[in-house]
Amino acid sequence: MTDTIYKAIVIGCGRIGCGFDDDPKRPNKIMTHAGAYSSHPRTKLVALVDIDQAKLKTYGEKYGVRTYADAKEAFAAEKPDIVSICTLMDTHLELVKQAVEAGVKMIWCEKPLTPTAREGKEMEALCASKGVVLINNFIKRFQPELHEVKKLVAQIQPTSITSTYTGGIWNNGIHAIDLLRFLIGEIKEANGATSKSPPRTPADPNLDGTLTFTNGLQAQFLALDETSEAVTSKGGLFRTTIEGKNGTLVLDHWNIWHEQNGQKKTLSVLGQQDYLRNAITNMIEAHESKTPLLCTGKDGWKGVEIVQALLDSAQNNKTITIGGQQ
Repeated sequence: MTDTIYKAIVIGCGRIGCGFDDDPKRPNKIMTHAGAYSSHPRTKLVALVDIDQAKLKTYGEKYGVRTYADAKEAFAAEKPDIVSICTLMDTHLELVKQAVEAGVKMIWCEKPLTPTAREGKEMEALCASKGVVLINNFIKRFQPELHEVKKLVAQIQPTSITSTYTGGIWNNGIHAIDLLRFLIGEIKEANGATSKSPPRTPADPNLDGTLTFTNGLQAQFLALDETSEAVTSKGGLFRTTIEGKNGTLVLDHWNIWHEQNGQKKTLSVLGQQDYLRNAITNMIEAHESKTPLLCTGKDGWKGVEIVQALLDSAQNNKTITIGGQQ
């Protein structure tokens, strides 16, 4: 069993599917699903699927794999063990249904999992009923360092939490929300408002707000202007600051540090080199030996549920209890 090489296909050859590895600012780093499968010792990338023929030509040649414009055709011809779904979120549920019907054993779905929590729950239930492993790609959950940092949160005894992000509530804000859930606990209420920071696109607004946890703590949730050098030079896409009785814990996109009594101690300098391969390893171990998943379908739809609550709150100018949106 441990020698099995699993056949993988990637549906969607955009940035996270294939494109990020072309970034000259990230040389020799694996930032995509295709790159991760190609370099993981337990997987073989066998095909790519996209409706964009130019992308198929570029990345099909790069990885030396067959290409398809139709997912059903790829499933029938390749009979993959694993599929990555890196398309727009409103296509995810249908593609998961096709993958399950085709006998795929493991599904790695990009975030946001689905447009609504209801659809996410349907996806999770379908995979569970067929014994299919489903993981969602909140990438920070696959950082070993972060699991160690979580232990420090209780030690500093949090009193104040601020989480900032750039690039839209669906694109990046949902990552920040999941990080809060992972470090602090479940969120029970959301108060949201449209941010003054301009979004990348009107289809993905920036939202500010307050998130209230079941343990009584609150987090200020703020979108920043990613066109500002002052913002991008300090933490990039995300920054979470947890102040407590025993110091302050700070996590930005690449670094984690602890401040206490005027002293700053760097706990980790993060890179994304192995996070995607860590996700593959976790997925395979869950399939072979029921190892717990680091990021589940439930984590995926919970993030969607909180985004929905913030959007509903901003639109209706009222506090939204998490769990009331479908």
